[in-house]
Amino acid sequence: MRTLLGAQRDFHLADEMLMEPGAPAEARVVADESGARLVVGRMTYRVVIVPPGVTLMANTVRLLREFAQAGGQVLGMEPRPELVDGRISAGLAIPADCRSVDLDSVLQTLDEVLPFDVHVTGPGVIWSHHRRIDDVDVYFLVNTDLEASGQASVELRGRGNLEAWAPATGDVQPLAVRQDEDVTAVSLDFPPVGSHLLVRRAGDACTPHASRLDRLIAEIPIVGPWQLTLDGPNAIILDRAQVRAGNDGRWSQPLSILEAHAAIADYGSGAPFALRSVFEVSVCPAGPTYLVVEWPNSLEIEVNGTAVPASGTSKWWKDISFRTIDISTVVRAGRNEVIIRGVFNKGVELETMYVVGSFGVEIARLGHENRYNGQVFDRYGASFSLIEPPTQIRSAERRDGLAVDLTAAGMPFFAGRASLAQEIEIPAMAERAVVSIGNLRAALAHVWLNGERLGAAVWPPHEVDVTHQLRKGHNTLGIELVGTLRNLLGPHHLNKGDLDGTSPESFHDRVRWTDDHILVPFGFDEVTLRLFAAA
Repeated sequence: MRTLLGAQRDFHLADEMLMEPGAPAEARVVADESGARLVVGRMTYRVVIVPPGVTLMANTVRLLREFAQAGGQVLGMEPRPELVDGRISAGLAIPADCRSVDLDSVLQTLDEVLPFDVHVTGPGVIWSHHRRIDDVDVYFLVNTDLEASGQASVELRGRGNLEAWAPATGDVQPLAVRQDEDVTAVSLDFPPVGSHLLVRRAGDACTPHASRLDRLIAEIPIVGPWQLTLDGPNAIILDRAQVRAGNDGRWSQPLSILEAHAAIADYGSGAPFALRSVFEVSVCPAGPTYLVVEWPNSLEIEVNGTAVPASGTSKWWKDISFRTIDISTVVRAGRNEVIIRGVFNKGVELETMYVVGSFGVEIARLGHENRYNGQVFDRYGASFSLIEPPTQIRSAERRDGLAVDLTAAGMPFFAGRASLAQEIEIPAMAERAVVSIGNLRAALAHVWLNGERLGAAVWPPHEVDVTHQLRKGHNTLGIELVGTLRNLLGPHHLNKGDLDGTSPESFHDRVRWTDDHILVPFGFDEVTLRLFAAA
């Protein structure tokens, strides 16, 4: 299927039961001067590919035979089905003149028997989706590659004026196209995972259109420092602990929180236990500071030898089970100790704890760890300490990291929105102005200018039009980065990072375990204001 998708060959998977007589998508064969077609429900097909298999239903065998006899094209892949309804048959399960294909030859064979509907030549792996609404053709093209980008030549079967529609803004832009016989061609730029929504209206006449304001007249780099504002507290994780359980009065060596849970569970239901985690404070937080514990009502908690109320708290953070406990008066400079006591039973789950408040986090960035499927992972040290909260972010020049990276700037476990603002001077106006965010590493970014939110940079090339709000002279530019829960919830300790996905096993993987923290960046490489004039 990926071979067909990557070649922009539209197809459907046939369900033999649904094609049976009287079924919702009863199939039949029709033939006229335009050729043979297999009709399934409201869809028609001129080529059928029989995938590798063992058996076909008798009705499917009949349909394929009638389709081939009427001149339809049947392609088959090895091993071909030989049984009919699971039984040996006197006849062939698929037509004798079925053409054999494999993954290497199927595209060339399709080109011989069925003219393309959509054909794209260019970087990446571009998939297409074509639908017709009355006399309008709608195409959605997407670059599925997370790394490759560039110009692609797009050919569409049929003639007519072509428009680019922007779903996020509603903007409609006529495109300059080339037409040759029954093909409309256009050149489009595809950034990584970039897409285009095209609409073509039927007709032989094609009105020429020039590109809109496509002459770049100035690029203004927006460099730091940026003023930083957060929409919520910063955080650290407490995912290592010593344990003491049963009648054993000794503290264990520091364990991961899941190892600590397993060690306590070995003592069985009803065993008393204690769990001890520590964190370092270089500068005491100025505002309220909270310990966050998952469902703490059945636990006794003390911080630095002082009991703190764990039951009855109704305030939660990030998740309704993450309850906040005020520890503002007991946090101190230096080593801080959190001890949790309880009685183990099947309802007790010992999970990572968090400390949240207005502070920064000092942690050593050890370097780039990995890049996989478009995601970047960095390695940070195992230890960290609370410091003063960052209020200003300066661009850093690093060979292996972002110029602006909040993960490395005191917010390694932050999960929220971070607003960056600075003043800029515009010497002259332009007909169109765009803010471009290079190598954005966030869920998305909102762009503000002079107090107005103008749009969101959600997918590459991460640009927002700011024309109507930009003014000559003094302007205030804001970039609001929307983070994810990845660095807060983890997994934090997998060498090379979490690759193809995250599951409960990702937190138990001792083969790839590291005591260091593997985190993802949160920021960007550069912000540029681009000014355009009419071509």
